[in-house]
Amino acid sequence: MEQWHTNELEQGKVKNQNLLLELEDKFRQLGFENLTEIQRKAVQIIYQKIDSLVVAPTGSGKTETAVIPIFTRIAKSKRLGKIKALYVTPLRALNRDVFRRIIKYAENEDLSIQIRHGDTPQSVRRKITLAPPDVLITTPETIIILLSQPAMLQALSELEWIVIDEVHELLGNERGAQLSLSLERLQTNTKYPITRIGLSATVGNTTESAKFVVGTKRKCKIIEDKSIRKYDVEVKYLDGTITDVVDFIIDYVTKYHLDSPVLLFTNTRGESEYIASILRERTGIPIELHHGSLSQEVREETEATLREGKPGIVVCTSSLELGLDIGSVELVIHYGSPRQVSKLMQRIGRSKHRRGSSAKGLIVTNSPDDEFETLAILERVKERSIEDQVIHDGPLDVLAHHLVGMTMQFGTVSIDSALNMIRKAYSFRHVTIEDLFNVLQILHNGSILYLDEEEMVFKKKGRSFRYFFENLSTIPDILKFKVFDTASKKIIGSLDQRFVGDYGDPGNVFVLRGMQWRILNVDDRSLKINVEPVRSGGINVPYWEGENIPVDFQTARKVGMFRTKKIIKPLASKIIESLSLGAIPDEKTIVVESKRARNTIVIHACFGTRINATLATLLSAMLSAKSGYLADSRSDAYRIMISSNGRIQEKGVTDVLADNYDLPVIVNASLAGTHNVNWRTWCVAKKFGIVGRE
Repeated sequence: MEQWHTNELEQGKVKNQNLLLELEDKFRQLGFENLTEIQRKAVQIIYQKIDSLVVAPTGSGKTETAVIPIFTRIAKSKRLGKIKALYVTPLRALNRDVFRRIIKYAENEDLSIQIRHGDTPQSVRRKITLAPPDVLITTPETIIILLSQPAMLQALSELEWIVIDEVHELLGNERGAQLSLSLERLQTNTKYPITRIGLSATVGNTTESAKFVVGTKRKCKIIEDKSIRKYDVEVKYLDGTITDVVDFIIDYVTKYHLDSPVLLFTNTRGESEYIASILRERTGIPIELHHGSLSQEVREETEATLREGKPGIVVCTSSLELGLDIGSVELVIHYGSPRQVSKLMQRIGRSKHRRGSSAKGLIVTNSPDDEFETLAILERVKERSIEDQVIHDGPLDVLAHHLVGMTMQFGTVSIDSALNMIRKAYSFRHVTIEDLFNVLQILHNGSILYLDEEEMVFKKKGRSFRYFFENLSTIPDILKFKVFDTASKKIIGSLDQRFVGDYGDPGNVFVLRGMQWRILNVDDRSLKINVEPVRSGGINVPYWEGENIPVDFQTARKVGMFRTKKIIKPLASKIIESLSLGAIPDEKTIVVESKRARNTIVIHACFGTRINATLATLLSAMLSAKSGYLADSRSDAYRIMISSNGRIQEKGVTDVLADNYDLPVIVNASLAGTHNVNWRTWCVAKKFGIVGRE
């Protein structure tokens, strides 16, 4: 018996070796001389239809790792009119890029491939419906639409593969939760078990990420390339203005005579606009801009410039940090700290995006905090210490939308079958029967669904269709105005309602695409701003909602350590030496600075963005209650500032810090009625159909 078992193992090894050789030959046919480390580890596992999470550095060929073995299998099982594989990415731009990269692999296997997302023309959508491709590249929001259309459900009835690219971008938000339940609905629709493959370069918590990909009741193979890509990053601190920073960047780029484009990342769209506008004023180097509030046409023009390798500087935000194949970029510059390890790895990793190449970057800042923070992040990169992405757990507004979608997919739905399907999605594993009933009753009361409590079923009603299509996106509903250039007759981008309300008067000048525009008029009905280009007239930089990147506890703690301990590289900023606080705020020391004349205290604490924001809320609430005067608070990753009309006593602060509290109760009470909570409540009410979209 033991001999038989040994022979079986040997046969298995030989079979796997032969399979690997076959796949290596397939890669060679497609122009790859050798497999990368992750490809050697993963391709035969994927070919064997084993659910997998593939984690490897940027530039290691993760896309090919997944699609080449999948396409090889699909070629043997494809059927006319049936979509065999979905490739899901979080960005439309990434959809287009993936299509350009993998179409040759599909054509090599005689497979058809198409893209469908929010920008897809109606003619192409019709073509996909009438003649479904073998492979469809799409986004989480578009999958929701496909699940509501009988023709597409039929096309997906033999689906066998789903690839989820840039998994880390979906873990901690409602888009990911939406996708996790869509995966279970897709599985219910097909007669084959779907093999799920997740891809990422920057996942901190691989076990939870794998569960997100495959759901609660399935096993997942975690395949990692644990080699650490080298990051050749220079950190430059300038004691000056943002104009000094721009001048330094111009000199740096000019000095190196680079014959390829340079990416210049910023953390916000506002920063990118401001820096691009100053660059255009101060240099003849070609300057382009890329961020999410520019029009699709403008973004695609910039992406084409990058792929062509034209020299110049492309100022950009997170819109270019994901796996876009943007051609030959030798250098990435970052203004300010990237705030997170994953952000640095993704952004600086855009440079020398080739196998085995070290990423080359320059991080330039005029903020002492940012110099410390960048060095702390680089230290964590060496330690392979990436932030954990916390799974967004059980958002009931997302569940509400899916329940309506289920009635469009299945007709009448039993509560038992719905709950069973919902709990298979990892993001909704904790949903109870009470949660489900509460959501159904809200939808029933709003005439969106009909809930039959006697039969324990629910089905669609008159408002279901409109509600469903008004709430496809989980991104907060912010009113946007399109900006129309009357000279070129093109849409340039969009502005948030708040900025238009503050600065939208005719004659005002603002910056967009790094250029200045004068407002001619604002059409509130069609949500359009007509503008004309101008040479000068001041700089009003737009602001957009939701752009802050939080710094986690580990990075903030490491910054504290760097403040008091010698590090290999001497710091250009002398801020610590100039402090007159009596003690240096570090990872073990909280320092409280009092400005009595202003009734203000500053608490220096290296706890990170979220912990300090929570402490600020707690302190302002408790000090207000104890003193009878309103205490306002502001915070960042390293300090909390509290000001009041009344005097803030030292004993009052130390008592609050030393006391024991039921923290959730106090934080909940102090947040009630604040702008952020009111705004979030308003968005959730819309998602439940309680508040209309008009």
